[in-house]
Amino acid sequence: MSNKTSELKAWEREEISKCIYAFEKFNRIAQKLGRSPSTITREVRKQYKRKKWGYSAIK
Repeated sequence: MSNKTSELKAWEREEISKCIYAFEKFNRIAQKLGRSPSTITREVRKQYKRKKWGYSAIK
């Protein structure tokens, strides 16, 4: 995995959204995107708290 420190791109958020609804594990999503599993976890938790009904790819 690369050590990307940049913000997630829109296409990455969209891919996370698709994977979440396909019930993929965070580790698998992270592997697909070349990101750390903790990055995926933080992103999903952050968006979930904002939306209160699930993950959305919209920032």
